[in-house]
Amino acid sequence: MTVSTDDLPAQDRDAAIRDYYGKIAMRFELEPVGGDPLAIHGSTIFLPDIRITKGRVGAMASDRSSRMRGDGNSDILLSVCK
Repeated sequence: MTVSTDDLPAQDRDAAIRDYYGKIAMRFELEPVGGDPLAIHGSTIFLPDIRITKGRVGAMASDRSSRMRGDGNSDILLSVCK
């Protein structure tokens, strides 16, 4: 599966990324950093019990709020930045 904010209308990008990537896929609250809009470009491979994604994102801050932590999810996210 490939996802890119470039494929979305400019006025819908932030909301779509916050709703899907932030609340469904990764379950984080996302905020852009540095005045740039949220930007995500990546491809994901889904395997049993693991997802592997390669891509790039714009500068953003993420937070897993107490409301989100209440879902009982204990997934581990490993992110390598270069």
